[in-house]
Amino acid sequence: MTQQSNASKDYGLKVFISYSRADIAFADELVAGLEYDGGFDVSIDRHAIHEGEDWKARLGALIADADTVVFVLSPKSATSPICQWEVEEADRLSKRILPVLVAPLEGARPPPQLAALNYVRFDHESDGRPRSFMAGLAGLRRALNTDLGWLREHTRLLNRAREWEAAGRVENRLLSGSDIADAKTWLESRPKDAPDLYRSRDSYHYGYSRRGRHIGDQSEFSATRRGCACLHPH
Repeated sequence: MTQQSNASKDYGLKVFISYSRADIAFADELVAGLEYDGGFDVSIDRHAIHEGEDWKARLGALIADADTVVFVLSPKSATSPICQWEVEEADRLSKRILPVLVAPLEGARPPPQLAALNYVRFDHESDGRPRSFMAGLAGLRRALNTDLGWLREHTRLLNRAREWEAAGRVENRLLSGSDIADAKTWLESRPKDAPDLYRSRDSYHYGYSRRGRHIGDQSEFSATRRGCACLHPH
């Protein structure tokens, strides 16, 4: 079952929890900690994966709708093909990924997309003492609230791009007028550590005005290498 909090979508950052079924107890505790004051709108998928099921469509929709993906990193999730796919999908959509380490990896290699990222630590201290869950949760909440407004707009524009693609790239779904100016302003305010909008090799600018002018046109706006207001999701 997919569960979502009732936090306001106007104020609660949308968070998707990626985890291995072996770590469900920790994932449940994490969801409760993030939801307790309504500060975050948390999604966690509880469906078992069945043979022949189009699970990628279900999980992909949850990832696309999230502002941030929190990856519960453990020996099991590090070697899980499904968890690997979730990280790859989040990376393809240029989602911010926050790994939380719950146990030593014991030689398991995490997904390569996590290599350059800082982990929020929930594992034991080096001397074997338990690490404070509340301290780890506080650190995660601080990280989630960083660049909150920019990430929400990133999700909104990406979803508009996906809707445009699903509708057959019709002209009436394109950005126009003040939307283009707002998208340029958003793009220029990209935070230093925000997700790279050009990770996907098939990224596609679609922000044309109704007269067909591209918002990424270098003669009008030098955005060719820095990103674009909306991305083709494939």
